[in-house]
Amino acid sequence: MLGETLKKLRGKRTQQEIADALGISRARYAHYENNIRQPDYETLQQLADFFDVPTDVLFGRKVHAELSNLHKDTMQFILLQLPTLINQKIELEKELTSNTNLTEESKNSILSKINLLISETEELKKLLENMILELERIDESSN
Repeated sequence: MLGETLKKLRGKRTQQEIADALGISRARYAHYENNIRQPDYETLQQLADFFDVPTDVLFGRKVHAELSNLHKDTMQFILLQLPTLINQKIELEKELTSNTNLTEESKNSILSKINLLISETEELKKLLENMILELERIDESSN
């Protein structure tokens, strides 16, 4: 089971590339893929870290459903936060453009808040993208 999973996770990369990244010989890595030899705990951790999957996935366990539900909840939370952030940004921009009596300090404060909202929105977007990639990786390794 482990060998099949490693082959799937390796994809188009060579055994030598994986072995080099792990600091082991190609032959040793090939033994893992061919189920001739089992990796020790430390090597299992290295493999999981390298392929960016939970160790359970290496053994063929289905962690997709639990992780998927967790990711869905997190994604829903993020999606609920995005409109709030966007509305706050719009309101700050309106305040900045409509109020001609603002001091330079007030303008800078508003611009700083706008930049912070943009930064938070971009961070949430990156988090969503990473979660989607992780789910896709787990789907591929589960098949």
